[in-house]
Amino acid sequence: MSDYINDLAAAAVEYNLSLFLLGGTPYVVELAAKQLKELHPGIRLSGYHHGYYSEQENNSVIDKINANPPDILLLGMGVPKQEEWTKENFEKLNAKIVWMGGGFLDILSGRIKRCPQWLSKIGFEWMFRFLQEPRRLWKRYFIGNPLFVLRILKARLYK
Repeated sequence: MSDYINDLAAAAVEYNLSLFLLGGTPYVVELAAKQLKELHPGIRLSGYHHGYYSEQENNSVIDKINANPPDILLLGMGVPKQEEWTKENFEKLNAKIVWMGGGFLDILSGRIKRCPQWLSKIGFEWMFRFLQEPRRLWKRYFIGNPLFVLRILKARLYK
């Protein structure tokens, strides 16, 4: 989503579509909403809410989304939380589209820098991201990814 959030926002302005942002910290989502408004005058944000709330607050967050139903609900909760949240709550939502975008709010807000395209094209975006957030990403890149590859190889060998 980080690559095309600005294209999506421009299309939302052009076609008069409303967006709701859900995810990130309270500061990050507020800053991301402000950034969208500055970059895309005329954008219709039906609202935003951070992703750090308790299970007991879930229904009130859904009520907030549904109070002014967005055409597109943009989730920035990270994988797999956003997928699980959508699976559990999709039937309760009045949003027309739910779009999952991982850490796009962090990038849009400026908290995390976007990887240079040349580095991404040669396959090192993961390294750029790791260097920005080593404490958060070390398990994913150095334990989770190799385990995933091993499981794929095992499944292929024992087919």
